[in-house]
Amino acid sequence: MKDPEHSPEGTVGAALAHLLPRLGRRSARACPSWPPDLFAVVASLLDRSGAYVHIVNHWPIDAQATDGDWRARIDGVAADWLRRLGRPAADWPVYIFGDKPFRVKPPPDVEAWWAVVCAAWDLPMEALRRNADPALLEALLGLLAAADEVCTDVGVSPDGGPVVHLAKLVLQQRKGRTLCREVHPQKARVLPKQHTPQRGLTLRSLSVHLALAAASDLDPVWSTFPGVAPRAGLNVLLLPWPLAVEARQFKPFLQPDHHRCALPDPYGFFRFEPRIDAEDVAAKVKDVVDRARRLVGDIDMVVLPELALTVEAFERVRAEVLTINPNMLLLSGVWGRAHGDTHPSNHLSVSVPVLWPDTAGTAKSSTFPITQRKHHRWCLDRTQIIQYGLGATLTATRLWWEHSEVAARELNFVTVHDWLTFCPLICEDLARQDPAADVIRSVGPNLVIALLMDGPQLPSRWPGRYASVLAEDPGSSVLTLTSLGMSTLSRPAPGHPPRHRVVGLWRDAVYGEQPLELPDGADALVLSIAPELREEWTADGRRDGGEASFPVFCGVRPVPV
Repeated sequence: MKDPEHSPEGTVGAALAHLLPRLGRRSARACPSWPPDLFAVVASLLDRSGAYVHIVNHWPIDAQATDGDWRARIDGVAADWLRRLGRPAADWPVYIFGDKPFRVKPPPDVEAWWAVVCAAWDLPMEALRRNADPALLEALLGLLAAADEVCTDVGVSPDGGPVVHLAKLVLQQRKGRTLCREVHPQKARVLPKQHTPQRGLTLRSLSVHLALAAASDLDPVWSTFPGVAPRAGLNVLLLPWPLAVEARQFKPFLQPDHHRCALPDPYGFFRFEPRIDAEDVAAKVKDVVDRARRLVGDIDMVVLPELALTVEAFERVRAEVLTINPNMLLLSGVWGRAHGDTHPSNHLSVSVPVLWPDTAGTAKSSTFPITQRKHHRWCLDRTQIIQYGLGATLTATRLWWEHSEVAARELNFVTVHDWLTFCPLICEDLARQDPAADVIRSVGPNLVIALLMDGPQLPSRWPGRYASVLAEDPGSSVLTLTSLGMSTLSRPAPGHPPRHRVVGLWRDAVYGEQPLELPDGADALVLSIAPELREEWTADGRRDGGEASFPVFCGVRPVPV
């Protein structure tokens, strides 16, 4: 019987040729000249084989070497590579968008390490996993580390050398889905990175600036808007709306026979029907923003929970916010009306300010829209039906699935300053590990914002538990926000006092958790956050120079009615 681990399909060469088909031709095995492509190839090989675990027992390879020698060597290789990539700016679009080959000869150390990897072409992956050759392991880690260091500030800084600008063009050409030019995104994706885990050991422990995101049905999308957020911190206006929700807004939905989903008897569909007047809610947002600005000064971001607005209301609010302050971000859960018997849409929308000069050189303001569909439907079980008092409309003997559209999956990472990349989620998408959790842990965004339709945001409940997981690994700060209406609808467990005005929860890796409670007589909260910089290390001993940014809690202020 053929041993798959020792067959050609189970070798180092087969893994490399899968990622870069040209490598299957002996005459075309030149080292990838674009660092993210090399990172994708080497990181995928280390990840698939598991050979990266040998760093715990066998590092450094040379017993006479020190961590400082390794870091100095990688820094030198990266500096040489950066110099080689310093082509004139006018040529960059030709290499990214045109057919002209991108040929930059890597430094001698990179070429030597690549030769060692190619010499192991016929090595079974099992041999690499169980007993990696020291020279091969050093070559793989050297290539990974050099490619990583060359990509310092990629995707997060508006200024930088040739790699930063080339990466911006690549992201534009690839619609934000990957930094790779040669490696197809259906095989592996490489994205900018914000945090390196400081506990445990995974492949993520070996890089500071680049993240490997395995190909899946989820498309990550990286968008950069440098300079939107102020350097000192953010004032985030939290609008826990609607302030009232009624049980009768949850209704059973029976699909027509010609469009019926084959659900077993214990299951059913429900719909939540918001009651929102677009013009009225836009006026209320303007009023609250004005009151908040009188209390704390500038408001940098407005956040509303899941299904807080309709599509029309979001557009009205976006226009109002742009009028008040052209630099203000807007993030909200949005409900899209169904047409006929189709599924309504449950998604989030982000409006990011963009400043651009007109022909006269005058600064003009506009917004860039980002939309992200909910990945998972809410399933109401008996416990939740009783908790929210829905038994009169939804029988507690069935499991009720949210009747909403599940579309192609995307996960957005939005960079608004070099210290802040945030990732928005909708309710269940925070709790369900597939498909978003692995990508979030790989990238390590500074801030995760989860928009919920949920009960009180107590640290002991499920949002608090999942927030604590992300705060520990990769180190992301997490903000959860629900509406006062849903929180009030939620009945406390027997023997527990009502805490329905705790509409939000903040969790960061530095100072821990902070429940966000809306006092009586207030209809909004202003959350103040600021970056705290700390140093993070990779498992091979490289450091980030104290540039790892942790958004931390700096106070909360209620906005009185």
